[in-house]
Amino acid sequence: MSDRPRRSTRQAAKGPVPAAVPTSNTAGAASESSRDTSKAAAKRKAQAVDPEQWLNSLFQNPKSILTTIDISDVFNSGAWGMLSDESRGELKKLLPPTAFVGYKPTLGRDHPASQIDEKETDDMDVDVPTFFTDPHFLAAARTFQDHIYSNWLSDTHIAKVAQFNRDLESGAVAVSWKDEQWLEDNPPIHPELASSNASNAMGRTASWNLALAGGATQIKLAALVEHGIIRIGDVLAYRRSFTMSNLTIEKDVIVDDIDSSTYALTVLAAPSTTKALPQITTPLPNAIQSMTVASPTQLEGGLLDIDGRFDKSNRPNGNAWKNFSVWRWRTPGDCGDQTNGRGGRDNHGTLFYLRGNYYHEEFRG
Repeated sequence: MSDRPRRSTRQAAKGPVPAAVPTSNTAGAASESSRDTSKAAAKRKAQAVDPEQWLNSLFQNPKSILTTIDISDVFNSGAWGMLSDESRGELKKLLPPTAFVGYKPTLGRDHPASQIDEKETDDMDVDVPTFFTDPHFLAAARTFQDHIYSNWLSDTHIAKVAQFNRDLESGAVAVSWKDEQWLEDNPPIHPELASSNASNAMGRTASWNLALAGGATQIKLAALVEHGIIRIGDVLAYRRSFTMSNLTIEKDVIVDDIDSSTYALTVLAAPSTTKALPQITTPLPNAIQSMTVASPTQLEGGLLDIDGRFDKSNRPNGNAWKNFSVWRWRTPGDCGDQTNGRGGRDNHGTLFYLRGNYYHEEFRG
């Protein structure tokens, strides 16, 4: 190895760099930059967030920071202690009465729910530090976070809920009748009309109108009578609520006779607004009403005329098949449970239900 000394790798020291002499161009650029900074600051000041708008965004926006943090970092005894007495008083007004130790149940002493040991009640006090770590409070606070995240606290959603409640009160969004919903989910199939029995049961030889509520709508009352679904001695119980008039009309009729050729029903009903029929042991009064009908709609109209509380010109449309239920003894002459007001008869379902069963057994079975 050579004894020649190595050259040092250390960088040579550099002298001071002279400052650049400002020219007219650099001075103009600096002045322009200063003006831009002033404009940006003024713009930020002009766009200062409105406190009310910021709070609305914090408590209503699904992307609010409150939906991502641990809520106990905000709602805790430390934060509560930093508030003034006036602020605490305002916040306490938002809590239910049961949140305070001084709460007393308002139930009577004879109520079973009031027979509790006062020492074992779940009363709470906001000024107690453990209030903010109680599982009930934390569950409610986290539910509050979920409501913000789900956009349930926004003005738009609150307006939709208010509109929905108004529609419920007016009946505009009433739920479909369960039988109609079933027909929508299970559309009927065209039955074979080759046999004459099918034509007779339909009461007509025309094609089925399946676009409405299904093939069962073409079944006539005479078909049910002919096949023994409605018999002499049956009670047809009528009930209909007229929501617009806040009136519910109930009336029972008994099948007294059946025409052997047309299968029209002759029924008996109590006069005026009387609902129940006379008992078997009571002689029929002279004022008992009798009528012969061939359809539920005709029977409903006759009963409303007898009742007399609802003017014919103001009666709304409806499905009379759903307003009548058939009551029958289990066996001929069986008195059954006399306490039900219909001579111990059992409820066999509405005419709408019985018609649907008959249709599916005869034509879809």
